Amino acid sequence: MIKLISFDLQGTISNSNFSDTFWLKILPEKYAKHYNIGIQEAKDNLKIFFNEVGKYDFKYYDEKYWENLLNFNTKYELEKIDKPKLDLKILDFISKSKIPCVIFSTTTHTFIDFELGEYQALFKTCISTLEDFHIAGKPAIAFKKLATMFKMDPQEILHIGDNWEMDIKNPQTAGCKTLLYEDNLYKKLTKFLLRREGQ
Repeated sequence: MIKLISFDLQGTISNSNFSDTFWLKILPEKYAKHYNIGIQEAKDNLKIFFNEVGKYDFKYYDEKYWENLLNFNTKYELEKIDKPKLDLKILDFISKSKIPCVIFSTTTHTFIDFELGEYQALFKTCISTLEDFHIAGKPAIAFKKLATMFKMDPQEILHIGDNWEMDIKNPQTAGCKTLLYEDNLYKKLTKFLLRREGQ
């Protein structure tokens, strides 16, 4: 039986436009200004850097690292970006769910706060693997830590997200159930839970 549903944030509950604007526009602009180079060169340098460090390095997700390096204020910059679009249908499902739901994201609480706003209240808690578990990305160990945190077996957790590696492969390796986020997720999620409750 599923006792906890964990949701990825960016690309699942929210679209990726908000995050993309920061990482693909604002950060290159700050990088270019700091090193006195052109925008395209800044983008090329950052792309090389992120490819080299990989998705399991904290610098891949931690805006505070770049904030300190390039001397700018993340919150000030985020306030300039239009709020992301949220999947209101899924949020409505969460508001009515008898099963506790959590946000389980690779991003920091700064981004979680800005993206979810008042909707954070719908979740039992919002977890940043980076800040709360000191783990970059969402490897299998992060999902095991989530299960330990809630004192349950990983197979009692259903994780939902849009990234095949981080949200499907890794949680399955840890023993969790998974659903890939798609346009028809609401229907899939409802059927999945009804089937589980009927067992």
